[in-house]
Amino acid sequence: MRPTYGLTEEEMEDMLLDALDHGEQDMLARRLAEARVEAERVLLATRKSLGQAGAMLEPGEDARIGAAIAALEAAVGRQDPGAIRARIDDLDRATTPFAARRMNDAIAKAIAGRAVGEVEHKVERAKGVDAHVEQHEKNREGRKD
Repeated sequence: MRPTYGLTEEEMEDMLLDALDHGEQDMLARRLAEARVEAERVLLATRKSLGQAGAMLEPGEDARIGAAIAALEAAVGRQDPGAIRARIDDLDRATTPFAARRMNDAIAKAIAGRAVGEVEHKVERAKGVDAHVEQHEKNREGRKD
Protein backbone atom coordinates (compact mmCIF):
# COMPACT_ATOMS: atom_id res chain seq x y z
CA MET A 1 0.00 0.00 0.00
CA ARG A 2 1.40 3.38 -0.97
CA PRO A 3 0.26 6.63 0.66
CA THR A 4 -1.39 9.11 -1.65
CA TYR A 5 1.18 11.84 -0.95
CA GLY A 6 4.00 9.91 -2.62
CA LEU A 7 6.16 8.50 0.20
CA THR A 8 6.87 4.83 0.43
CA GLU A 9 6.64 3.00 3.74
CA GLU A 10 10.43 2.70 3.68
CA GLU A 11 10.83 6.46 3.22
CA MET A 12 8.41 7.10 6.07
CA GLU A 13 10.32 4.64 8.28
CA ASP A 14 13.61 6.38 7.42
CA MET A 15 12.11 9.75 8.33
CA LEU A 16 10.87 8.39 11.64
CA LEU A 17 14.25 6.83 12.45
CA ASP A 18 16.02 10.10 11.59
CA ALA A 19 13.67 11.98 13.91
CA LEU A 20 14.38 9.53 16.71
CA ASP A 21 18.13 9.71 16.09
CA HIS A 22 18.12 13.50 16.29
CA GLY A 23 15.64 13.79 19.15
CA GLU A 24 18.31 13.46 21.83
CA GLN A 25 20.50 16.07 20.11
CA ASP A 26 17.52 18.39 19.81
CA MET A 27 16.70 17.94 23.50
CA LEU A 28 20.30 18.71 24.50
CA ALA A 29 20.33 21.79 22.26
CA ARG A 30 17.12 23.02 23.85
CA ARG A 31 18.40 22.43 27.41
CA LEU A 32 21.63 24.22 26.51
CA ALA A 33 19.79 27.21 25.03
CA GLU A 34 17.47 27.45 28.06
CA ALA A 35 20.41 27.21 30.48
CA ARG A 36 22.30 29.92 28.61
CA VAL A 37 19.29 32.26 28.61
CA GLU A 38 18.81 31.69 32.36
CA ALA A 39 22.53 32.29 32.97
CA GLU A 40 22.48 35.56 31.05
CA ARG A 41 19.39 36.68 32.97
CA VAL A 42 21.05 35.86 36.30
CA LEU A 43 24.30 37.56 35.30
CA LEU A 44 22.46 40.70 34.20
CA ALA A 45 20.43 40.85 37.42
CA THR A 46 23.53 40.25 39.55
CA ARG A 47 25.53 42.97 37.82
CA LYS A 48 22.62 45.38 38.13
CA SER A 49 22.31 44.64 41.86
CA LEU A 50 26.03 45.08 42.40
CA GLY A 51 25.92 48.38 40.52
CA GLN A 52 23.01 49.65 42.59
CA ALA A 53 24.07 48.42 46.02
CA GLY A 54 27.69 47.32 45.83
CA ALA A 55 28.40 49.35 48.96
CA MET A 56 26.37 46.77 50.93
CA LEU A 57 28.89 43.99 50.21
CA GLU A 58 30.69 42.48 53.17
CA PRO A 59 34.50 42.09 53.14
CA GLY A 60 35.47 39.22 50.83
CA GLU A 61 31.98 38.94 49.37
CA ASP A 62 32.92 40.86 46.24
CA ALA A 63 35.67 38.34 45.47
CA ARG A 64 33.38 35.34 46.07
CA ILE A 65 30.65 36.79 43.87
CA GLY A 66 33.18 37.78 41.22
CA ALA A 67 34.58 34.25 41.15
CA ALA A 68 31.07 32.79 40.84
CA ILE A 69 30.31 35.21 37.98
CA ALA A 70 33.52 34.23 36.17
CA ALA A 71 32.76 30.52 36.63
CA LEU A 72 29.24 30.98 35.24
CA GLU A 73 30.53 32.97 32.26
CA ALA A 74 33.02 30.18 31.52
CA ALA A 75 30.31 27.52 31.79
CA VAL A 76 28.09 29.44 29.33
CA GLY A 77 30.85 29.05 26.74
CA ARG A 78 30.76 25.26 27.01
CA GLN A 79 28.23 22.75 25.71
CA ASP A 80 27.07 21.41 29.10
CA PRO A 81 23.70 22.63 30.38
CA GLY A 82 24.21 20.77 33.67
CA ALA A 83 27.43 22.69 34.33
CA ILE A 84 25.69 25.97 33.55
CA ARG A 85 22.88 25.18 36.00
CA ALA A 86 25.42 24.18 38.66
CA ARG A 87 27.26 27.50 38.25
CA ILE A 88 23.94 29.39 38.41
CA ASP A 89 23.30 27.65 41.74
CA ASP A 90 26.83 28.56 42.91
CA LEU A 91 26.23 32.22 42.06
CA ASP A 92 22.87 32.08 43.81
CA ARG A 93 24.53 30.77 46.98
CA ALA A 94 27.29 33.39 46.74
CA THR A 95 24.79 36.25 46.42
CA THR A 96 22.14 35.10 48.92
CA PRO A 97 23.51 37.04 51.94
CA PHE A 98 23.91 40.17 49.79
CA ALA A 99 20.36 39.78 48.44
CA ALA A 100 19.01 39.37 51.98
CA ARG A 101 20.69 42.60 53.07
CA ARG A 102 19.25 44.41 50.03
CA MET A 103 15.79 43.06 50.81
CA ASN A 104 16.03 44.03 54.47
CA ASP A 105 17.14 47.52 53.45
CA ALA A 106 14.24 47.86 51.00
CA ILE A 107 11.75 46.70 53.63
CA ALA A 108 13.16 49.09 56.21
CA LYS A 109 12.82 51.98 53.76
CA ALA A 110 9.28 50.92 52.81
CA ILE A 111 8.03 50.88 56.40
CA ALA A 112 10.01 53.83 57.72
CA GLY A 113 7.76 56.34 59.47
CA ARG A 114 4.66 54.16 59.41
CA ALA A 115 2.66 52.92 62.36
CA VAL A 116 2.90 49.20 63.14
CA GLY A 117 -0.85 48.76 62.73
CA GLU A 118 -0.79 50.32 59.27
CA VAL A 119 2.00 48.02 58.11
CA GLU A 120 0.42 44.98 59.77
CA HIS A 121 -2.87 45.59 57.94
CA LYS A 122 -1.13 45.84 54.56
CA VAL A 123 0.88 42.62 54.98
CA GLU A 124 -1.58 40.40 56.85
CA ARG A 125 -2.19 38.23 53.77
CA ALA A 126 1.41 38.20 52.52
CA LYS A 127 2.92 34.79 51.82
CA GLY A 128 6.28 35.64 53.31
CA VAL A 129 9.81 35.37 51.96
CA ASP A 130 10.09 31.60 52.45
CA ALA A 131 7.00 30.98 50.31
CA HIS A 132 8.40 33.21 47.55
CA VAL A 133 11.78 31.45 47.67
CA GLU A 134 10.06 28.06 47.52
CA GLN A 135 7.98 29.18 44.52
CA HIS A 136 11.13 30.47 42.80
CA GLU A 137 12.80 27.06 43.28
CA LYS A 138 9.73 25.25 41.94
CA ASN A 139 9.68 27.52 38.89
CA ARG A 140 13.37 26.88 38.21
CA GLU A 141 12.81 23.14 38.45
CA GLY A 142 9.77 23.35 36.20
CA ARG A 143 7.35 22.09 38.87
CA LYS A 144 3.78 23.35 39.08
CA ASP A 145 2.86 22.20 42.68
